[in-house]
Amino acid sequence: MTRAAHMTLGVLAGSAMAYAVLQGAPAMAQTPAPATVTAPVAAPAPATTPADPALWVIRDADSTLYLFGTIHVLRPGTEWQTPRVQAAFDSATDVWMEIENPDDQSALQPLIVQHGLSMTRPLSSLLTAEEFARLDVAAKSIGATGEQLNIFRPWLAGLTLSVAPLAKAGYDPASGVELTLKAKAEAAGKSIHGF
Repeated sequence: MTRAAHMTLGVLAGSAMAYAVLQGAPAMAQTPAPATVTAPVAAPAPATTPADPALWVIRDADSTLYLFGTIHVLRPGTEWQTPRVQAAFDSATDVWMEIENPDDQSALQPLIVQHGLSMTRPLSSLLTAEEFARLDVAAKSIGATGEQLNIFRPWLAGLTLSVAPLAKAGYDPASGVELTLKAKAEAAGKSIHGF
């Protein structure tokens, strides 16, 4: 029996979680965020480099798997779809992603609570007073405070602080690879699965 080709997506675990955290960080910390209005940061024009995304192929006698390293947030209009990626997608019957529905922020919240927050070991217990003060400065640059990030595990705090500037620079999850491929898979009637 021959198994059909599959396209496996999403090797950058956690970026979708960070985006969800950015949407709800103040609420999760239960500390009101200071009201701030930040002017959009003008993003430099992207360099014109031909798209050449990583795509690996794994085959055996009766199946083909495509492993496609994806980017969760891109600037609108970023070109990443190549004929090779399109051919892999066209031959796939199933599309696998980190989570089945990457645009469902409510599905991410339980994962964030379970794996990204620590009520018993706050960041302030892991950092010196000087390091926590620097965390507070970094948090304020994204409209939060060090105290709001205090319950985050270190990986989630770092991810949150690194993804927020991307959003300010015009990068958008709606333009990311996962949501684009999910929409194409739905339109083509392909099965979509989450790990």
